[in-house]
Amino acid sequence: MDRRTTGFLVALGLTVAAFGAWGVSAPGYMDADYYYATATQLAEGKGFWEPFLWNYLDQPAGLPHPSHLYWMPLTSILAAIPMLLFGVDFRAAQLPFVLMAALLPLTVARLALALHGRRDWALLAGILAAWPGFYAPYLVTTDSFVIYAYLGAGLLGVILVLEREPDSMLWLAGGLLVGLAHLARAEGPLLFLPLLLIIRGTPRRAVRSSLLLGAGYLLVMCPWFLRNLNVSGSLLSPAGLRSLWLQDYADLFAYPVDGLTPEAWLSSGLAALFSIRINALGTNLQRALGENGLVMLAPFIVVAAWSRRKRRSVASMVWGYVALICFWSFIFPLQGALGGMFHAGIAWMPLFWALVPAGLDWTIEKLSSRRR
Repeated sequence: MDRRTTGFLVALGLTVAAFGAWGVSAPGYMDADYYYATATQLAEGKGFWEPFLWNYLDQPAGLPHPSHLYWMPLTSILAAIPMLLFGVDFRAAQLPFVLMAALLPLTVARLALALHGRRDWALLAGILAAWPGFYAPYLVTTDSFVIYAYLGAGLLGVILVLEREPDSMLWLAGGLLVGLAHLARAEGPLLFLPLLLIIRGTPRRAVRSSLLLGAGYLLVMCPWFLRNLNVSGSLLSPAGLRSLWLQDYADLFAYPVDGLTPEAWLSSGLAALFSIRINALGTNLQRALGENGLVMLAPFIVVAAWSRRKRRSVASMVWGYVALICFWSFIFPLQGALGGMFHAGIAWMPLFWALVPAGLDWTIEKLSSRRR
């Protein structure tokens, strides 16, 4: 990509991110507020503790309470770093997210160039990433959106290389990315699926690739697992596991939580459980169309993905997205329909933005052949 195009995309990204950040002067909603509050604790040297409770899923004993037993810590860590340098203030915490959002168009353009080999398509993909639709105000606040977008972009970049060089040590990098994804969001391990789907060759090669993936993941997650074991007695927080048994979203805030058990969940009846999941699937498919496909871009994404279905990189990422929809529709349907799918879907937006120019070009070519 030439310097002129690079400069244009950086300038465009900086301009849009700056305007977006100017309009977001406070966290503004619960998730972002939680990350900012816990980042403040870290910046003030108080560690992974919170002086408040917002749910009772882990049966807290009192205050202060171990933090990040429901949400994961990477966003808070990133927000705390500039506050160590510039003081505790939302604008300081916001800084890394704004900078990452500003460079996202260039990142997506480089991915599109690696995927298609066409500079004009790469430029269009970068411009699309500069105008991220529903995600615009969320990329520049203290939330996991922009982090997850970069992890999705990194995953696609690693897969594109592994598609050509299956013996590469980048399997380790893939594991590191999945570990960071899990450190950012609880469904992060789903990013293993696209990597696993491109493993090919002899059994020995498959074992080697899998071991490298696992090693990279554990390098990132082992310290956090040990921390959880220390404060809660388990590698994974009981708060997240107990949320499996919600029968209504309001149960997330139930006190006491003795009613959130597999037995109580099953006693609600198969019809009710099935209805919740079908409703969540319908909502998440609408989210896929509106939020990830921006309605108008969705047909071009689908066309491009279908026309490139024989490319293992594209096919593996698409199957990963299907798994994401299923996860937030059938495993955690209440949380998924009310925001989980929206949060997690950003990891696939770099791929979708990169696919749009190819789908648009294919559509124009096919339709033009039908006209005189």
